Amino acid sequence: MPNIVLLSKYPLSMAARRLLTKIKVFNKPSRSFSLSSSTLADDVAPPKFHIDLPGVENYGFEGESSFMRCKHGAVAADSEEASKVGRRILNLGGSAVDAAIAVLLCVGVHNCHSTGVGGGFLMNIYDPQRKECIAIDAREAAPSEAHQKMFIDGNPPPSSTHGGLAIGIPGEIAGFWKAHQLYGKLPWSILFKPAIEMCNEGFEIRKALAFTILKCRDKLWQHKAFRRVFFKGDSDHVYGLGDTIYRPRLGKTLTMVAEHGPSVFYDGELSDLICKEVQEQGGIINRHDLRTYEARVKPAVKTTLGDNYTAYGVPPPASSAITLLILKVMDGYGLTPHSLDSDEKQVRFYHILNESFKFAYGKRSAMGDEYDSQTEKNKDIEQ
Repeated sequence: MPNIVLLSKYPLSMAARRLLTKIKVFNKPSRSFSLSSSTLADDVAPPKFHIDLPGVENYGFEGESSFMRCKHGAVAADSEEASKVGRRILNLGGSAVDAAIAVLLCVGVHNCHSTGVGGGFLMNIYDPQRKECIAIDAREAAPSEAHQKMFIDGNPPPSSTHGGLAIGIPGEIAGFWKAHQLYGKLPWSILFKPAIEMCNEGFEIRKALAFTILKCRDKLWQHKAFRRVFFKGDSDHVYGLGDTIYRPRLGKTLTMVAEHGPSVFYDGELSDLICKEVQEQGGIINRHDLRTYEARVKPAVKTTLGDNYTAYGVPPPASSAITLLILKVMDGYGLTPHSLDSDEKQVRFYHILNESFKFAYGKRSAMGDEYDSQTEKNKDIEQ
């Protein structure tokens, strides 16, 4: 579920605060709360989670969430090093968008299995001057030569998830540029410096990346480029937890984009290399696809909750409309601070919540984007 921040026109009542704390969404004592935050650390024990994958060494993913109040700003990423970079960018006078770009570039180095310059993103930005939310759609796009029958080769078709044919037109760099043009304060090149340093000076492998390398070891071995990065020398031993690895080739790519802007990636020296490598792996991305790619700015989808709140999300291809529908349905039941007072009431509450999820996700197949004839159905979901 995406992180949706609700902005209140008025301070929360004590009754509302108690209810929101009880159901673990209360975040701040003034005018906002976040669905991704936890309650006060003094109120409940931090949640822990554990992942066990049979047949693969398990690094014991145990973590905890904590509550904190921040006066000037906060950064949260799935890499501690990246979060620290975001804090530095804010301290340098950068905007929230500057910090987000620098953080995501670093996450693309530390957790390259999750994100990176070969992928894309969706961003929701609140503009305090205009008092509105906008969304940036920088997700990957289908190549111009894509067709309906390209993945009819198995069940499930492996070529739709692995190999060159599964690769879409990358949107991350174009999206960063669009966001920076609109809301950036610091120079473009400065935002790339921390990630470039991580690539060239090396970084320590953390649990998430170590786990993924082990899980995908056989697939990584099949590609020379991956073997160069994730395997020790010419051996079949992968780098693991606590090892230091280097990404000089990625560092060079980021340096070129930092110095020359997105044009070098989409219509320059790098674009030729990208197309060549993708096509060698069976992909169909060409120079025209890269040259014509454009990140799109869209109005955020929104809905009202009660009398005091507006919830914002990113329009399709994101699933924020589903989240907003769930919130709207739950809002219609008129929850009070007593909605979770007893076991019986809790059973009723969670039954309603589960049913809201079930019926909301039943609408998912009706969603499309602005290129889809089903756009009117999106509006129905939003309303």
